Amino acid sequence: HLGCMDRAELYSKILGVTGSDWLIHSISLDEEGSEVTGELTCDAHGLAQWKGGKLQGFVHRRWRHLDSCQFKTYVEAKVPRVRMPDGSIAGLEVSWAGRFARVTKLMEAHVISVLEAARSHSSVANLLGMSRGKLDRIMARAVELRYVPKDRRRHSPRRGR
Repeated sequence: HLGCMDRAELYSKILGVTGSDWLIHSISLDEEGSEVTGELTCDAHGLAQWKGGKLQGFVHRRWRHLDSCQFKTYVEAKVPRVRMPDGSIAGLEVSWAGRFARVTKLMEAHVISVLEAARSHSSVANLLGMSRGKLDRIMARAVELRYVPKDRRRHSPRRGR
């Protein structure tokens, strides 16, 4: 029932982060740019310890999400970097997006559905307000996730942007 829900609770559901370690910190609306951004936060020290390491800093990340009404929707978070017991440093993975993706998993699935239904990639890019390059990276990631065994996948940080 939406009547009793506050903005943070509503956007937690929209962004798919209910019941996770992440909470809505703020929601900003840019009417001129037709964008809404949900900024997420977490207990970074607790997550680092849970992974067996120590907090080493943060990386600011931004992902395109499914649109909210007429507004392009984005998720932003400072993702903790953790020094692991072996000395390596790793960014924590987030539940709503792939490791190097710049779009959420829900947006990826939507893009693939639209691509399957459309006659041209240009029309899909225009409809979704994305570049052809971003569509190509989403398609490549979908193919890799579907057909390439996990231990043989490439992990290039440039993919998914």
